[in-house]
Amino acid sequence: MRLHHVALHTRDTDRAIAFYNLFGGKIIDQTVTYIANKPGHFWKLTLMEVAGDFVIEFKEPSFPEQMPLSDDGFFNHICLQVDDVEQMIDYLRSRGVDTFIPPVLRKHEIYSPGGIKNTFLRGPDGEQIELIEYLE
Repeated sequence: MRLHHVALHTRDTDRAIAFYNLFGGKIIDQTVTYIANKPGHFWKLTLMEVAGDFVIEFKEPSFPEQMPLSDDGFFNHICLQVDDVEQMIDYLRSRGVDTFIPPVLRKHEIYSPGGIKNTFLRGPDGEQIELIEYLE
């Protein structure tokens, strides 16, 4: 058994794809799924591989007024492991992303004997993204 994907609601699939391309994104599949009991309502779905083999499903509804796009406690964040948090921050800032909290060093032996360095940023629809670096 393994994690298959994480699904994120989005208001704009193209904007989400452009943002996650910054993390090495590659589109796997795109489709439209119609909702049987709601004529005219559908989901635009995109599966994107990010950071190796991590899959995100972007779900853009045809009826966004009926779908809350905030986490409301149901979804907290995506975490991407990187080799160097500071280097990734510099890379993302050079491409206009500037929604970071300052990186923090933490002792989390459960992840890495030397602890971790992490930061959080916001994606294009307000989703939280954690960048984590394992320290030796």
